[in-house]
Amino acid sequence: MVGQVALFIPDLTIGGAERVVVNLSNGLVKAGYTVELVVYRKDGELLDQLSTDVCVVELEVDAVRNSLIPLKSYISSRNPEAMICFMTENNIIGILANIWVGGKTSVIVTEHNTQSKKKSISAKRDRFIAKYLYEYADSVVGVSEGVSDDVSEWARLDRQDISTIYNPVVQRNTFNESRDQPDINWYKDDIPLILSAGRHVEQKDFSTLIKSFNNLLEYRDARLVILGEGEKSKEYERLAENLGLSNKVCLPGYVDDPYSHMEHADVFVLSSRWEGHPLVLIEAMACGTPVVSTDCPHGPAEVLDDGTYGQLVPVGDESKLAEGIRQTLNSPIDSKKLEERSHDFSVKAAVKKYEQIL
Repeated sequence: MVGQVALFIPDLTIGGAERVVVNLSNGLVKAGYTVELVVYRKDGELLDQLSTDVCVVELEVDAVRNSLIPLKSYISSRNPEAMICFMTENNIIGILANIWVGGKTSVIVTEHNTQSKKKSISAKRDRFIAKYLYEYADSVVGVSEGVSDDVSEWARLDRQDISTIYNPVVQRNTFNESRDQPDINWYKDDIPLILSAGRHVEQKDFSTLIKSFNNLLEYRDARLVILGEGEKSKEYERLAENLGLSNKVCLPGYVDDPYSHMEHADVFVLSSRWEGHPLVLIEAMACGTPVVSTDCPHGPAEVLDDGTYGQLVPVGDESKLAEGIRQTLNSPIDSKKLEERSHDFSVKAAVKKYEQIL
């Protein structure tokens, strides 16, 4: 049995993969493993959520291109029995560093998004390199069946050689407590509140959400809160203003406790163009909040069991999204049913799956 495990990611700035790393690190420590978290920089809002039993090793670099030699030195000096790498760029570096030292460590690479949907030059470059390097990994993991299918296609790997392990999201002690309402007056009245959360980037498509919310207002009064921040925050603010929604749309930025918002919202909406395995959708369900999601590649349909646990609507269709929200407000799914479904994506279940690979 492997005893010493390293997890490799740039930092613990707020994000889906970063939260997965925290939950998995803490879960592996609880299962009896010696865990070292290897980062470019010891930085990020999620650091304080890491167990004190997890040793954080800082490579002291500022970019992935500078991390190869420090990571090679880390493997040589610390000799981890296994190293789990997160996201394509870091997977590439992890494999190269391990090859450099003679393959001393078992390398597990994990894909957390639908990479084939990313059209940037850097994403295309990473896929091209990974296609030739992933055969040197000891295990390849996708965080949903859809992501595993996607990796198989672009990396030209046999599908049976890719394991699917759902992200470790739910811990009972995180979601089973009652929380105070957020300090936004909208939560204190009887007007329905629609919530979403995520990085303000193209992938999350909050523009379509804001437009669909404007359509919803033709049928009933409501309020919209979108947590998070990013390169498109100003664009979303301008869109809300141009639609005359400034008094009905709130973008409070990053918040320390998104679960208090989820618990007191009437509907949580995921408007993404693509995903891997959307944590926020599961977290909202764990809070007992009804959800609506685009049927984007990949993850939401698996989480919602093809619509059993929430409305699935076409990507980028503001009228269908508005109708899905309206129907959910009128006929919400029972909170207990949603909470029970969320437990299928527990930290304990994910750790057990990784243990099988380790």
